[in-house]
Amino acid sequence: MDPSLKSRTSQDILFPFLVSSTSLFSYPWLTFGNGSSKVNVTATLQCAGNRRTAMSKIQKVRGVGWDISALGNATWGGAKLSDVLELVGIPELTSVTSLGGKHVEFVSVDKCKEEKGGPYTASIPLKQATDPDADVLLVYQMNGEVEKH
Repeated sequence: MDPSLKSRTSQDILFPFLVSSTSLFSYPWLTFGNGSSKVNVTATLQCAGNRRTAMSKIQKVRGVGWDISALGNATWGGAKLSDVLELVGIPELTSVTSLGGKHVEFVSVDKCKEEKGGPYTASIPLKQATDPDADVLLVYQMNGEVEKH
């Protein structure tokens, strides 16, 4: 990791491997409408580990063992990821960047004790992240309340 990035906070958003220079935004910057308008999406989210405990009884499945009902419904408010990526020079509907980036990875500030203290991570294809019609948000509100981190 670039040593200059070690002092960043949980509110920082980095795009170090998608563009030639490290681009940094913060959630407070997003909430003030700096190049991106707020969008609300009501969605039910399911944890990737939902029912993993039951699946592991048949065949061992790697990851945190959740039981049933690892899901929830909320109205999420935030900036469209496609708008923010466009601000750092990645146009709509891009599949591969000039540096060869093909996915956007999300890394949590929360630590997962079951995975040796590492963060929770997930990724999506860059084409989905840059699609203005996709409901991919950098969320700063849940049910009208500002998220803490």
